[in-house]
Amino acid sequence: MIAEVDKKYGLIVIASCTLAKAHGREFVHQLLKGHSLLDGIEEPVEKLKNHYLGKAGGH
Repeated sequence: MIAEVDKKYGLIVIASCTLAKAHGREFVHQLLKGHSLLDGIEEPVEKLKNHYLGKAGGH
């Protein structure tokens, strides 16, 4: 995972990952975009666990 984060507010501006397909990378970006890391990482981690079911997610 790679994220561009706004330093002032901790917001994820862009998120990317090493998935081979562009659609998968865009899906991860849409799940994480706008989340503030100042609120912790539990919510984005849960979003990934609940919504990403590909091979990289262990399914």
